[in-house]
Amino acid sequence: MIINILCSLFIILFVFLSLTIKWMLATWQHLTIEELIYHLNTSLEGTNKDLIRQFLIEVLLPTVLIYLVIVGISVLVKRFTKLNRLRSIFAVTVCTAAIICVGMITKAMEQLDVETYLRLQSETSDFIGTYYVAPDDVDIIFPEEKRNLIFIFLESMETTYADIDLGGAFEESCIPELTSLAIQGEDFSGSEEAINGGHVMSNASWTIAGMFAQSSGLPLKTQTGNDSMEGRETFFSQIVCLGDILEEAGYQNMLMVGSDATFGGRELYYTEHGNYIISDYMTAVEEQRIDPHYKFGQWGYEDAKLFAYAKEEITALAETDEPFNFTMLTVDTHFEDGTVCQLCGDEFGDNQYANVYACSSKQVNEFITWLQEQPFYENTTVVISGDHLTMDSDFCNGIAEDYERKTYTCILNAAAEVEYPEKRREYTTFDIFPTTLAAMGVEIEGNRLALGTNLFSGESTLLELMDYQTLDEEMRKNSSFMIEQENLEEDLEMAECPSGEYSVELNSEDNKLLIYLSELDGKSHTLGKLYAVVKSAETQYEVEFAELENGEYCAVLDVGQLAGADISIEYYWQDIAGEAYHMDTVTRSLAWMQLATVSEYMEALCDTQYSILLAVQGEVESKLTEGMIEYLKQLGLSTDWCYIDNMSYYAVINNDTIIEEYGTGMIYYEGRLSGVPYQVISCGGETDFCNIALDARIHAIGETGINIVVYDAVSKKVVDSVCLKGDLSSEIIRHG
Repeated sequence: MIINILCSLFIILFVFLSLTIKWMLATWQHLTIEELIYHLNTSLEGTNKDLIRQFLIEVLLPTVLIYLVIVGISVLVKRFTKLNRLRSIFAVTVCTAAIICVGMITKAMEQLDVETYLRLQSETSDFIGTYYVAPDDVDIIFPEEKRNLIFIFLESMETTYADIDLGGAFEESCIPELTSLAIQGEDFSGSEEAINGGHVMSNASWTIAGMFAQSSGLPLKTQTGNDSMEGRETFFSQIVCLGDILEEAGYQNMLMVGSDATFGGRELYYTEHGNYIISDYMTAVEEQRIDPHYKFGQWGYEDAKLFAYAKEEITALAETDEPFNFTMLTVDTHFEDGTVCQLCGDEFGDNQYANVYACSSKQVNEFITWLQEQPFYENTTVVISGDHLTMDSDFCNGIAEDYERKTYTCILNAAAEVEYPEKRREYTTFDIFPTTLAAMGVEIEGNRLALGTNLFSGESTLLELMDYQTLDEEMRKNSSFMIEQENLEEDLEMAECPSGEYSVELNSEDNKLLIYLSELDGKSHTLGKLYAVVKSAETQYEVEFAELENGEYCAVLDVGQLAGADISIEYYWQDIAGEAYHMDTVTRSLAWMQLATVSEYMEALCDTQYSILLAVQGEVESKLTEGMIEYLKQLGLSTDWCYIDNMSYYAVINNDTIIEEYGTGMIYYEGRLSGVPYQVISCGGETDFCNIALDARIHAIGETGINIVVYDAVSKKVVDSVCLKGDLSSEIIRHG
C-alpha cells in the first residue's frame, strides 16, 4: 500500500514538473536564467492573472486528470490481476515519467544555458567596480533654466518591428509612427537611414531590471543570485540614480503605470530614489478614475487611459513653479500577444500582437503631438525607450538569425547636439542614464555615469570598446562591486533599530495615557532602556517603559500635561553604550480616544471626514445588534449582516467612495489613500486573524470583532485604531 502511494506521488511530481517546464519554455522562449530566478523570488502581487489561468489550464488540470486516470487504471488492475503486476505497472509508469521529466529538465537547462550561468556564477569579477563612475564623484551641472523631462518606457518595444528598409526585421512595419519619431528625433543612428536602439544586457532584460538599468546605469543583480527585491526595505539605497539627481536639483518626480506599481519592486525603487509620486492602478481606483473592480487584461487599466491620465498629471505639474520629471510605463504590448483595446485595428489580420504594437505606435504618436502643442513643451525633453526586448514566444521567430534585436530609442527636443552626427553608435540601455541628463542640457564631467556614456558626446561606450559577448559575460558574473553594495544594504538593515508591536489606550478614570510595546525584536542591539517621546502641540515629554509580567512593556503619561488633541508617540531603544535608535512613530487623536461608548464612537464615524478602514476578525455576525447594524448602514455600508454565517468582511470608506466585500475564509483588498498604500485582510469564522496596514505597517488591534482604523488621508496620520465587539454595550478595545 505504501509503495503504491509513493509511486503515485512520484508520478504526479514528474508529470507536474514536465508539464511546468514545457509550459514555461513555450510561454517564454527567450527567458533568461537571471530573469527566472528574479521572478521566482517575487510575489504574485500584480501578476497577470491570464498567465495564472493559463498555468492552471495547461499544467495543473492535466496533472490532475493524469492522476485520476492512473488511479482508475490502478483500481481496474487491482480488481482483475495480481498485486505484483500492479506494482510492475506502477514501476514502469514511474520510470517513464522520470525519463520524460529528466528530458524536460535537460531541455530547460540547455535553453536557459544553465551551464554558462553556473560557470559565470563561480567567477567574481571587478569589472563593474572598475568601470563604474559614481555620480556623486563627478560634477553634474544643470542649466540655469532647468528643463522638464518626460520619460516614456514602452513595454517590450524594439526597433525590430520597423520595416527592413528602416532598420527593422519585418516586411511591413508594425510601428510606422514610432519609426518616424525616431527619424525626427535622435536615436544615434548617425547618417544611416536605419533606426538605432540599445542592446539589452543580462540582468537588464525584464521590466524593473530595464527601468533600473536605464536610470542607474547598472544591472539588477545581487550576490546571492536572488535578484528579486521582494522583502527588502531598500532598493540599492547607496547607489545614486536619475531620480536622486533630479530630486536634489529641485525636480518634482512622478511615476505613472497602469498596473500595480508594487510588482517587481517598482514602487520601492522609485520612492526611494527620487521620492517619486506614484500613480498606478490603485491610485486610479482611489481617485475614482476607474471602478474598484475594473481590470483590463488582468493587469489594471489600458494605455488609452494611461495617456489620458498622463495628460492631466503633466498639465498639473507644468502649472507649478518647479521643474518636473514625469516617467510612465505602457503595458498593452506585454506578452503573450499583447492586449487589444478599443482603439486597436486589424490591419495585420489575425496577428494580434502586430495589431497591438501598431495601436501602441499610434497612441504614442498622438500623445507626442499633444505634448508638442503644449506651452511647456519648448522647455521639455522627451525620452521614449523600450524597457526590454519582447518575451513573446513566437513573434520574432521569422526574422534573420544574424539580426541584432535592440530596444527602441528616441529622444525629442533635446538641449544637446551630437558631437559626431555622422557616427552610428553602438550602445546599451545603460547609456540611456547619462544621455537622458545630457539631453536636458546637463553638463556631466567626463560624460560618463555608472556604466553609461553620454551618447551626445564623443566618448566611447563600453560596447564600442569591447564585443557584446565579453561585456554580457561580465554582467552575468558575480560582481565584487554589487556584492559591496548589497553588504552596505545589509549593514544598514543591521543598523536599524529593533522592532515591535505598538498600541495606545486612554484610561479615562485617572486620565492616563497608556503606551504599550510588545513582540520586541532586539536584533543585534543590547538593551539599555526603552522610552517614548510623546509630542503634542508645543509640549514634549519623555516616558520610560516598564516591563509587565506578560512580557509586554508599558509607559504612562498624564494626559493633562499635553497641550493639544493630536499626539505623536516616538518609540526609542537605547543600548548600553547610550546610543538611541528610533523604532517607530504612532499617531493618535485624544479627541477620538476620549470617546467612551460604542454609540459615541459610531456616531463620530458617521460624522467624520476621515477615511475609515474596517476588517472583521473571527465570529462577529451573531454578536451584532440591530443598533450596531443601523450605524453600519448610516456609514453607507450595504452588506446584509443578518444572513451570513462565519462571515469575513472588510470595507474602506474614503470620501464618497465605499469599497466593501464579504465572504468566507480569507478575503483581502489593496489600494491607496492619497498615495499611501493600504491593505485590508479579513478572516471570519474561527480564524483569529485580520490585518489593516498602511504604508506596510500594521495598525489593526487584531482582536475578535470589527477592527477599525480611522485615517487622516490629508496629513497621512492614523487618528485612532479600535476593535468593536459588535454590540453597543461592549467596551471599545484599543489594546490587544
